[in-house]
Amino acid sequence: MVLATLGLAATAFIFFFPWLPAGYDIYVHLLWPQQVMVCLRQGQLPLWLPDLNAGFGSPGIRLYSPAGPFLAGVLGLALGDLGRSHRLLWLVASLGLFAVLRRWYPRLGVNRHLLWLASPLLPFILAYKAAFSELLALPLALWLMESALRQAKSWRTAALIWAVLWLTHAPTFLMTALLVGGIALTFSPPVAHAGRQLVPLGLGLSLVAWHWLPFLVEMGMVEFRTGFTEGRFAFAKNFLFSPEPNDPLAVSRLGPLAMAWALAALLGAKQDWRRSGLVVACIFLATPLSYPLWWALPPLAYLQFPWRFLTPASLLLPGLLSSLTRWQGKLALALFLLPHLWLPHPRWVSDPRLAGKETWMVLGDKIHAAVSGNPLLVDVPEHRLPTHHRLAEHLLAFRTNNLAAAPGPVAVHRWSPLVRLLEVEASNPGFVQLRLLAYPFWRVEVDGSTVMPRLRHGIVEVPISAGHHLLRVRWTGNPVTPWGWALGLVGLFGIFRGCPRSGKREWSAPPVPPAGSRATGAAPAARNGHSGAGGGTAPSNQAPR
Repeated sequence: MVLATLGLAATAFIFFFPWLPAGYDIYVHLLWPQQVMVCLRQGQLPLWLPDLNAGFGSPGIRLYSPAGPFLAGVLGLALGDLGRSHRLLWLVASLGLFAVLRRWYPRLGVNRHLLWLASPLLPFILAYKAAFSELLALPLALWLMESALRQAKSWRTAALIWAVLWLTHAPTFLMTALLVGGIALTFSPPVAHAGRQLVPLGLGLSLVAWHWLPFLVEMGMVEFRTGFTEGRFAFAKNFLFSPEPNDPLAVSRLGPLAMAWALAALLGAKQDWRRSGLVVACIFLATPLSYPLWWALPPLAYLQFPWRFLTPASLLLPGLLSSLTRWQGKLALALFLLPHLWLPHPRWVSDPRLAGKETWMVLGDKIHAAVSGNPLLVDVPEHRLPTHHRLAEHLLAFRTNNLAAAPGPVAVHRWSPLVRLLEVEASNPGFVQLRLLAYPFWRVEVDGSTVMPRLRHGIVEVPISAGHHLLRVRWTGNPVTPWGWALGLVGLFGIFRGCPRSGKREWSAPPVPPAGSRATGAAPAARNGHSGAGGGTAPSNQAPR
């Protein structure tokens, strides 16, 4: 009855609640999927998002983890409303987390599983970033960390989950990879045990080489490093307890949360030292004490916000509570939930009800009216080209409706995400200026002959002679993409041919009951695990007989 009631409430929330969280990036997380919808409606892959940046477009979702925007766009087409698809994905993330918990904690009741969804950090993520992709990544990250902690023999499954996690949310992938690597090298010294965790990571990366290999090439074409390491995104200004925080509200609210969670983790140090140590390590990486490590390991800088490490801590803490005695569990539970008292909860803005039909002008007006987002600059800083600062002058030159400017009349026959067809009657030699950002993967043909466009002014400019001309501009894609697909095929071969078949799960040894635990629960604890905080039976750490 409880689950049925929750299901009905979730359905009503998805279809009849016309609001979205007012995170500062909500307009970006709305516009990426909307552009996916535009591309899919026209039967084209979202390799180039056509209506971002006031119609000048933007590189496709390769420059970000594509799974979230793609799923939201597909669901938005099915439901007819992008806001509904976002709310449905929140439900999908919750159900995914519930399924992972049933996999690793089968003996815990539904009320204990809800602890993971009661984390104070979840409303904070919605309130500050409204990043639905980050929520979708939570069950994947929890599965991988639990698999590493229990040394499960699930090579193929782990490799596939690593690949999906990269495509879903790259920052969560990076944090999870660092933590699982630490587990493999610290908690499992033998080479065989460490390889059992690290080899699936490598295989998972090979499966998504078609994404990250071109991504590495394209990083040099945009302001990627600047966008991730300077200004608001400089990691040194986003440590907890930082004396000069970039976001004082976030740092001041999350600092006490980290202290409360560190105390909760220390309560379980005797019963489950692995999870306890991992939670403490996450909190350490969020504080200025870990600055030398962030400086020495360049990939860490791309996380932007050190307090992101509180997210995996929020996934590990509820599992740690299941091994505590009753009084320890109650105290740890109170410390885990205490930050709800001071963390900001989501503010709501009206759902603009985006579909896949709006032009960039209507789209900008809707976004600005609903969430006060900037309808002209709608992509994140790290995706911008070095000439992005010239966008304002191009807007003045092209005005509102012009798609092209030429030394003569222009007729636009097709203007789709990946292909543009124009007819020009030039009165004298000159350049045809197109409403496209200057990206090097456009191929231009004039009357069937390939012509090298000029990109230096930040837009695509095609030289033509006087007379009648037919222009065809199409997106060719990154030339290293086929190498990524080839590496992905190698990874598939390694998973289905080279890896040993998955055997039974290999569980870690059950924790020893602490001294002073209840006498009535001593015998069951030795056989089936500890009694968790607040009653109930914790999961067995032994393989099922």
